[in-house]
Amino acid sequence: MSAKELEICEALVSGLSTRQCAERAGCATSTVDTYRKRVYEKTGIHKVRQLQLCVALMRMEQQEKQ
Repeated sequence: MSAKELEICEALVSGLSTRQCAERAGCATSTVDTYRKRVYEKTGIHKVRQLQLCVALMRMEQQEKQ
């Protein structure tokens, strides 16, 4: 994933709305929707809750490597 996709992913996982994500990232809500779509396509995920679980698992995996 690109840095911007990861940024949007983190914002969505933290519970921010699309508008809040856009404000935080300094972009339009349509841009956030595009990044979300790309993240979902790359991960095979289609819901924020699934994304939250995926990110939690990735974080656990990174911690184990340290």
